[in-house]
Amino acid sequence: MELLTIQYQDIEKDVIDKYLAGNIFHITKENNFTSIISDFCIYAPNPDKYLPNYSQTSISFGYNEKAVCLLDYRNIIKNENYKTSQTMFYTNCYIFILNKTEHCNIIPSKSNEEFRPDMYLIPEYECWYKDKISLDKIEKIIYIQKFESEEELAAKEHCLLEVSIKYEKELELELDNTEILTTKKLIKTLNCNEEVTTFRQKRSFIFNFAMIWNLFEDICMSKKAQISKVNNLVASLIPVNNLEVDAIFDYFKDRYKVADNIYNTESLSWRSNEKTYRNFVIEKFRDTQCSHQDKIKAVLYIIFRLRNNLFHGEKDIAIINEQKQTFVLVNKFLMDLITL
Repeated sequence: MELLTIQYQDIEKDVIDKYLAGNIFHITKENNFTSIISDFCIYAPNPDKYLPNYSQTSISFGYNEKAVCLLDYRNIIKNENYKTSQTMFYTNCYIFILNKTEHCNIIPSKSNEEFRPDMYLIPEYECWYKDKISLDKIEKIIYIQKFESEEELAAKEHCLLEVSIKYEKELELELDNTEILTTKKLIKTLNCNEEVTTFRQKRSFIFNFAMIWNLFEDICMSKKAQISKVNNLVASLIPVNNLEVDAIFDYFKDRYKVADNIYNTESLSWRSNEKTYRNFVIEKFRDTQCSHQDKIKAVLYIIFRLRNNLFHGEKDIAIINEQKQTFVLVNKFLMDLITL
């Protein structure tokens, strides 16, 4: 199976004409990709397994037939139906091209006359595959992402900054007395002797970590984060070498070093069933030729323990600001991973 990553400026010229014309294929959101790779198949629409790709999913022909929705670009006629089919492409998404040997097994597309508003479909271009499609029936996987110039990125960042500033001002105005009192009680309980604003600013990295972890669990872990899933997650990263890991790996390596080539990670409070992961981390710290993928795995194993220790009372929250550098690096690494 061939894997490609394509940056495009014009979806039709750069993607459809070059790769999709003459083929039948399935399109899915980025956050469904990990589940598909883990299951080694594309399932028919299932809201318990995948987030719906489109607002019309629940009334679509494929949904009601329990079939995988596909687009048939073997005979392109550039009409209104073709334009409608292009709305199924996301700015960034994964495309699974079906082996031509499987074309005989599809449920063919419907005509304009067969279209019904209560049974949504795209005439002439949408077709279906009954039940699930195992990945050995896929010829090629293409990840497409919109190319943005430096000027476009700068304009977007400026817009985001303005929105962020406006949001911060509105947030300050909306901060009511009840929330302030709650924070003051927390400060008193922790014996911090700090003002509310100072207390929050010094611990903002923990708020960021909680938000980022939520995204990580949703996008990368199919809404259920488990340390046992790390291996499959890293194996599914495309392209894995674009994820910068050396800085945080070296930071942890130095943090847990007690002597030359001797490392102790017991402060992470590994569970009894996690000794394999603990040993893996120490082994990779000692490995002078540690691979890029293994560094990512080791870092994620440590982050899982940091997360569990934080949310299960192992860490002293009163002095958590002493670990700011750790969580700042963790937050950056997880965001880089989520947005890879």
